[in-house]
Amino acid sequence: GVAPASRTDGAAGADDGGEAVWRTERYFGETGAQSSVVPALDAALGIGMSEDELLPYLLAMREYMPPEHAAFIDALERGPRLREAVRRANDDALTAAYDRCVSALVAFRKLHFELAFTYVRQWDSRKDDEIQGTGGTPFMPYLRKHRRTTHEALIDARTRGGADEGAAAAA
Repeated sequence: GVAPASRTDGAAGADDGGEAVWRTERYFGETGAQSSVVPALDAALGIGMSEDELLPYLLAMREYMPPEHAAFIDALERGPRLREAVRRANDDALTAAYDRCVSALVAFRKLHFELAFTYVRQWDSRKDDEIQGTGGTPFMPYLRKHRRTTHEALIDARTRGGADEGAAAAA
């Protein structure tokens, strides 16, 4: 027989008392949503996932993470809520520090969007919502939405106005 690790058809097998038992399994393609880093930053900074068709997908991607990483993200999401603590503190230096962290994540998401556009999107004549990324999602609308949601997490309105999101949102 073929060892399960060498199969490419999504089949997995196990020895059941001398007889191979096969079942078909499907896995998402490689995607950044399987990484723990950005979801952990989002959770720590209080940048929530919105209730939409992407939420079940993002939660399913946690099954691809080491269990300790997924548990860490869950704990961050349960709180305490850093963003709300910064807002309540009403401290300019603390707000500026928080907004610098969020602005760095906005910059990362802006670059991610630009790379996805440059190396994938611009070569396809279909509409954004018709093109699927490696994870099986219409990646351009979601990348745009993540960037906007992250930008909206900035606390200081002066920072929000200068984070280059207005021009980026149109892209």
